[in-house]
Formats: sequence, structure tokens, C-alpha cells
Amino acid sequence: MRIYITILVSVILASLLSILTRNIIRRINKKIWKFSKIDTLVFYLPFAALFFAVIWFFGRIFIIPLFMTLGAAGIISVFLFDLMMLITLPFSWIIDFTNVRIQSFKSKQNKKKSFNPERRKVIKAAAAALPLFSIGATGTGLASSFQSVCIRRIPLYFDNLPEELDGFKILHLSDMHLSIYFQLSDLETVVENALKEKPDIFLVTGDVSDDLRLLPDALKLINQLNTPHHGYVSLGNHEYYRGIRESIQKFVAGPIPLLINKGEIIKIGNSNLFIGGADDPVTLRSDITPFLKRTVEMTMQSATEDSFNILMSHRPKTLDVVENQNIDLILSGHTHGGQVGFNGRSLFEGMIEKEPYLWGEYKKGETQLYTSSGMGHWFPFRFNCPPEAPLIILKKSKA
Repeated sequence: MRIYITILVSVILASLLSILTRNIIRRINKKIWKFSKIDTLVFYLPFAALFFAVIWFFGRIFIIPLFMTLGAAGIISVFLFDLMMLITLPFSWIIDFTNVRIQSFKSKQNKKKSFNPERRKVIKAAAAALPLFSIGATGTGLASSFQSVCIRRIPLYFDNLPEELDGFKILHLSDMHLSIYFQLSDLETVVENALKEKPDIFLVTGDVSDDLRLLPDALKLINQLNTPHHGYVSLGNHEYYRGIRESIQKFVAGPIPLLINKGEIIKIGNSNLFIGGADDPVTLRSDITPFLKRTVEMTMQSATEDSFNILMSHRPKTLDVVENQNIDLILSGHTHGGQVGFNGRSLFEGMIEKEPYLWGEYKKGETQLYTSSGMGHWFPFRFNCPPEAPLIILKKSKA
């Protein structure tokens, strides 16, 4: 049901954005571009959005992967094209407006000087190039939605890190959403690339598979990482959406231990490394703070006073409730980086009160958090926010 609501909302947004874009273009197009083809193209965009939505819908109903991919990609293309057109319109108008004012001023200063039409052509071409550039930007944005998962090295520094853990490498896997858009073959490629990095352990922070039939094979694939210390998995909201009872059964039958409101101690030399797994509150609307407090408190009961403590929590908001819990590092996902990035951060950083830690490194007190942008997606749209499997490298802070 959720995916059909997404389809409906997507086509409505794409259509409204197309109509808005065309109306703006028609108001200033004659001044700047006089390109009727752009106006005609934008006129048909709402119909294109509806067409792709129908393809997506039937692909979902009859489980036709090609239709689902084409439909989703089509709507994304319409949305991105409209968005880029709107973004470039003000700059084009400013260029043209500035040119008109300059020419008017020069005309008043010296009416005898002849007007240089070549200069006017250059500025007019610059104004026109901006909206035309949006076509290329649309293609780039769409391509980034389907690019390969990047294994990024992320060094994190800790004052209290035991010597035995200095350089310890954690492969953080999150939000695979195995189904149509991210498949077992994609996961296999990630595992092959990750093996080259020789991680010491892997941790999976939920939303593994939207198709539970793929979950057993996915767990076997991940376990082929064969890290020196066996990995763990925790729950995300999509495990609940797809059926928590069946999900847990498949996890328990698989090779990777599932941690729910509990943790385990790993002995590394003379040091203790604690790995805990928080539960997920499922809801996306109500205040999840009380739930997060309870699940963190239950999980951390297994930690020792001298252990270096890592918490797997699908929700990055957990950082707000870990005071006095002696947690050194939280690994999270869920947000997909807000789907749109800028300069290595989410474009929506600080804008969403319920999701304040969208992508990257954060710190509160002595606790650090890394929120992964995720490996897959249930809705295939990313812009400058590549899918990732971060390799967290624990480092001892220099005195």
C-alpha cells in the first residue's frame, strides 16, 4: 500500500512542478530565450509523468522489474528536469536583466555610440545556456540514482580507544532494501570490493531486504566477508513492514547473529569490544524518543565498565538519548542521506527536526555517530548522494 501512495504522490508532485515551471517560462521566455521547443517540452511533462506512473503501477501489480525501473526512472527524470529548470530560471533572468540595465545606462551616457549586437548575443546565449544545462543535469542526477555502492574510508578518532583497537576496521552495511532496484548481484559486488579492504568486522544496521525471499541468500553473501570477528545485524523499520515474525525467523536461521535489545562482548587482546543492537520503533510520525531511551538502556546492560562500546541503531536520532550510557560510537542508517547531497552532506541538513543527523559524522559529548547514506533504496532517487558502505577505521587520538 505504501508504494502505491508513493506513486500517486510522485506523479502529483511531478505534474504540479511541471505546470509551475511552464507558467514561469511562458512569462519570461520571450524576454530571454524565445525557444518555443522548451515551452512545448515542459507542456508535455505532466502527461509524461502520468505515463511513467502508469508503467510503474502496472510493473508493481504484475511484478515486472523492467516496468518498475522504467516507470520510476521516468518520473524521476521529469521531476529532476523541472527542478533544474526552476533553479536556473532566476539566474537566467538576472543575466538578461543586468544586460538590459547596462545597455540602457550606456545609451543614456552616450547616445552617439553604436550598440554592439555581438555582446548582446553573448549575454543572451549565456542566459539561454543555463536552462538548457538543466537537461544535462537531469541525466546526471538520474544516473547517480543507479551508481555502484562506494566503499568510503572513514577514520574516527577516540581518546579512550584501547591500543589493540587502533586501526580496527568496521564495514558498515545499511539500508540495502534488496528487491528490484538493489539485487543480490549488486550485494555480491559490494562484498567482492569490501574483501579488498580486509575489514576486521562487519555490522549491518537494518532494512536488509524488502523481498524476504532474498534475505537468506543475502545473509550468506554478507557472511562470505569472513572477517576475523564475526559480524552482527540489527533491525530496521522495513523488517517490521515486511513482517517482523518472518524476518526474525530468517535471521535466526542465518549465519549472522541478530541483536535486539542486547549486545555481546568480543575479546581483542586484553581489551573488550562491546557490540549492541537497538530495536526499531517502526513509526515515522510520533515521538520516538521514549522508545529509543528504553531500547538503548536494555541493550547497554550487557556492556562492561572497561569495554569500548559500539551501538547499532537504525535510527540516528539515538544520539540524542545516549547521555550517561557510556557509548563511544553509534552506527546508523535509515535516512538515505535525505536522497540529495551537497558538498558531502545532505542538502536538508538541519531542516528536518525528526531526523537531525542525515548523513555523515556527528558528535555529542563523548559519543560519536556515523549515519550512512545507505546502499540501496526502495524509491530509486539520489542526487549527489551516492550509495555507500562506509569502512569505519577506529583511530587513537594523538595526545
